[in-house]
Amino acid sequence: MTGDSDREPDWEDETPSEWLARLARQRRRSRRGRTDAEVPSTAPAEPTAEQLDAIDDFSREHPEFATIAMLRYAHGRSVGETALVLGVTEEPVVKACRFARAWIARRLAQKDA
Repeated sequence: MTGDSDREPDWEDETPSEWLARLARQRRRSRRGRTDAEVPSTAPAEPTAEQLDAIDDFSREHPEFATIAMLRYAHGRSVGETALVLGVTEEPVVKACRFARAWIARRLAQKDA
């Protein structure tokens, strides 16, 4: 099979909400043809509008960390692979991911309050 659907997406041009939506579509496609019993019960839910807004806010305020988060979570890169791609050690990758998760969780908690 050839065509645009086979090429690697240009993640640098995607907003965080776009890559999350793409991941959700990929997950749905990968589950096609499975019965409910075959789909793991721990499958993550699709992101809500509030979650997507928080991720967009994070990427605008902290683009240097958003790149690391996109490599790790959207593209499934390991800590080591992400560090290699960015030319840094693993420590800043781990710290950036921890920061991103905490920042987004705080933003969501503020919106719920």
